[in-house]
Amino acid sequence: MESLLSVIPSSGRTAENLDRCLREWNETGSIEALESGLYISSVWDGAGYDMLGLERNGEEIEPVRYEIKSLGDEGPYKVHLTPNQLRVYRKVLHSSETKNTEQTLYQGSWRLLGVQTGRQGVDLTGELNGLLTWLTAFGTKATVMMD
Repeated sequence: MESLLSVIPSSGRTAENLDRCLREWNETGSIEALESGLYISSVWDGAGYDMLGLERNGEEIEPVRYEIKSLGDEGPYKVHLTPNQLRVYRKVLHSSETKNTEQTLYQGSWRLLGVQTGRQGVDLTGELNGLLTWLTAFGTKATVMMD
């Protein structure tokens, strides 16, 4: 639970909601409480991602931020990322280079997931390789075409 709480600011509605929902899930086993707590954008639309989760990275468990986009059934897919989503992606990607206080907030990873009409999930994160270099040269807004 500490891994999840460590990547959001410690004060405010989002931290309170996540902490409350995690405690309720821990006490009752309520999946609804867990889902409610991990659905960050329902409380904090400016987080730069929609959902929070955990993934195993070798022996470590790390927090993962998921940005979810709806897709059609077949590519190429057109996905719009806001400047804030790109800012968070950039900070997570380069968290080891940030200040100590920010390093904790941006530890872990950030994933771009698409959901097709039939609820099939597609990991689009790899399509972002090289995007930050390109954006630095041309600006910060992005609409990305993906095969």
